[in-house]
Amino acid sequence: MVLSSTSFRYLIKALIVVAALYVYQAGTTLWSSGDDASLSVREDELENTLRKIKKQYSVDIIYNSDVSAFPDLFRLPPASVYAKRLTNSIEHKQNIARVVGILSVELKKYPDSIVGPELNSIYLFSKMGIYNVPYGGTSIDDVIYMAIGEKRSDHNDLYITRLFHHEMSSVFFRRYKFPVDEWVKINPKGFSYKTKTDEVVKMVDENRNLDGSAVLYQQGFLDEYGKATVEEDFNMYSEMAFAQPGRLKALQEKYPAIYKKIEILKKYYLGVSVKFTSVFVSF
Repeated sequence: MVLSSTSFRYLIKALIVVAALYVYQAGTTLWSSGDDASLSVREDELENTLRKIKKQYSVDIIYNSDVSAFPDLFRLPPASVYAKRLTNSIEHKQNIARVVGILSVELKKYPDSIVGPELNSIYLFSKMGIYNVPYGGTSIDDVIYMAIGEKRSDHNDLYITRLFHHEMSSVFFRRYKFPVDEWVKINPKGFSYKTKTDEVVKMVDENRNLDGSAVLYQQGFLDEYGKATVEEDFNMYSEMAFAQPGRLKALQEKYPAIYKKIEILKKYYLGVSVKFTSVFVSF
């Protein structure tokens, strides 16, 4: 079956994000694994955090939904999205509270006046999949969908942080015009992003290692999956700028192509709001 351009775009994101299951060791522990008291999830604290986020940003974080949260385009074939609902189990609630805590911190990196109009809600599931491919997250219009795992050990804090910023950058990419031509000129001569579904599938199948390399850095890519589409390339830069600025700064200082793309990235975000200066102050 031939996919529409919209369906193909989200298939790419689904495939790339599932491939982008980074194995990070860093991250802040929000819940102790000690005594029973520390393992108890304070429902009132979780709900209080959700209310604060709603009040400050006008964003709903929803953790008790299912596949009905997705538009019909994705619930029907050929997309056939699936989403596993999070339960009231102590393990799931601990994970939900951890992720909500991370999101409450990471949202502060965005101007209040920008978040509300651009982001309506964030849905959390234990697992998701589309086109028979499991994936970690996607965004559709002004909604972000995240698969946070069955338990906190499935994905550490840095993974969750980068996943959120990855999807948030797509929200901006759709809303504010990105200088594609300027960005593409930095890529190696003769290079072109993927345009066919089978090319993306092959990329995911053959390239499981998402660590960057000197060769990729010299070409201006942070990892293999940044070579999929302009948007994915931009996503990778955005998530690292917001989640690991020190690492991106080190790459910027060593590789001219990365330096040039960061300059475009910085100009783009500051064009959205000068309040993003705090994120890009070190670049």
